[in-house]
Amino acid sequence: MLTSTIEQDGKKRVEHIFIIDAHSHLGQDVDGATMMNPLAPGAGTFDFWGNVQGRIKADWEKTGEQSFTTFMDGKSTKISWSFTPYPFTDKLYIALEKLGKKHSDLKEKSKFYSMIDQGVCFPFQDVFRDKHPEALYRASNINVSRFTTRFPFSMKLIGYGRCDPMEGEKAVNEVRYAREVLGLRGLKLHPRSEGWIDKISSEKAIQVLIEAASFSMPVIFDTRGRGSILQIAQLIESTRNILKSKYPDLVPHLKVIIAHFA
Repeated sequence: MLTSTIEQDGKKRVEHIFIIDAHSHLGQDVDGATMMNPLAPGAGTFDFWGNVQGRIKADWEKTGEQSFTTFMDGKSTKISWSFTPYPFTDKLYIALEKLGKKHSDLKEKSKFYSMIDQGVCFPFQDVFRDKHPEALYRASNINVSRFTTRFPFSMKLIGYGRCDPMEGEKAVNEVRYAREVLGLRGLKLHPRSEGWIDKISSEKAIQVLIEAASFSMPVIFDTRGRGSILQIAQLIESTRNILKSKYPDLVPHLKVIIAHFA
């Protein structure tokens, strides 16, 4: 967690900011990018988080901006930043450290990436994505589940599945399989890499979003440019209208995230 210590009028209060890395990958992409083990030394997701945290600390030391004075409500206020491990996770790691057996080193390792509390991860456009006939990305989704539902990865990683809506019923079934069988908690859709960039607001995509909403699964879209974002907006509107008409209880469970929006 990112911790803010706020001092004003001789009083001090501490606020914790829970940080989630909402966009990371697992697998082996067709373009050569690879992330097969999040704990891999020097190349894994956890080490990436550690590098980010280390660079922030180095910048604090260089600039002296770990603490600064500003005005809040018209009063001079000192704000200081630090990193704090998430309490539940930290207590578990301390208990494992005391046992001195398997995973007893997690407490020591975790201090280097305590800034990131959890991270969402989903498949690349994997080279092995079509290894199972049930649906494109079935093998990729199984791979993500292997990590995100298993300790110690499950303490940090939130697994999202992936499907190609243009597969129709196969894609809808894959959403259900990802949630009910694989224990994945969200869905990644990538219209550009799968070749349905001109069909974003299609009926097939609507059915996938409805199925995701039935499990309250957030859906993150890869986007490339204004045009695709506007099409996603149209897709959301069409899906919401159907939900309002047929499944009103699901309207609050339609949750869409726009990736690469910046």
